[in-house]
Amino acid sequence: MYNDIYESSMSTAILFGQTVLISDGPVPRNIVPEGWYCYDLQGTEEDPWRPETLVREDDRYHCGAVLSPVPLLEDGIEQKPVDGEFEELDGKLTLNEYCRRHGLAQSEDRRRFVLSPDPLPSAPPGMEQVMRDTVAAITGSDLYRQFLREGLEDYYRMELMYILSAPEGTAPERFSAVTVCLGGDGEPEDEHSYLFRPRTDEKPIQLWGCNFDRDLFDDLANGSDILYMSMNCHAAVWCELEESGADSAGAARYLQYCADNGITPETMLEEHPYLEDTVEAVTQLMKQDGGMTFV
Repeated sequence: MYNDIYESSMSTAILFGQTVLISDGPVPRNIVPEGWYCYDLQGTEEDPWRPETLVREDDRYHCGAVLSPVPLLEDGIEQKPVDGEFEELDGKLTLNEYCRRHGLAQSEDRRRFVLSPDPLPSAPPGMEQVMRDTVAAITGSDLYRQFLREGLEDYYRMELMYILSAPEGTAPERFSAVTVCLGGDGEPEDEHSYLFRPRTDEKPIQLWGCNFDRDLFDDLANGSDILYMSMNCHAAVWCELEESGADSAGAARYLQYCADNGITPETMLEEHPYLEDTVEAVTQLMKQDGGMTFV
């Protein structure tokens, strides 16, 4: 398990004459604050818990990660024997407590498990408070904190896919939002998609695969409206329509939403120029479905 260096208290030690922080677990390098240096401590096969070597990054015989505000290895040097220059100190400190104690500027939080891109600037007119409530519910959830604590390095981004109004006949507060975690290549990891109800006390539900028939078109058929949808999500929906067609009432409502809200073939190609065949297929579906006219 990765360590959350921004919230966890860490051991302190003196290494090569420098007071450093020691994390028991590995530290993802992509969250290390700017101006800080992160290394790994290696034990040996005979004694894996006794630090013998400082290395730039290696999980073999890992017995701690080192955070230091100054470099401990010279450029071009990949490892250095500890040689008795490691002394554990009493007490634990968080990263910011260390900074305050040593007169350093507070560290910028570089954790990248964030809503990305930030959906707030793209909130449709009149939907700003809904968007703020949605973002607050997601980032304040135990689920979100769990991802931060566990440091799932492959999923350091989460994207808000869409927000739907509550189905007809239900309380407006039961509107829903769906998010998906993105892998290192920026592609969605379907098994890590979640349904939130931002204005309720309900916990997020793992959807186990992004199924647009189940999670989008059925709700649209039952009277929900799209309040927000990212262009990446639109691209995924268009790919689904290319493959499966638009025979359901919910799919037809989705296409009408695109026509009414400027999600045009030109807009899609501007955002995703590699989807030429997909865009052509969906354009034909729109023509078949009553010859929709884009606004």
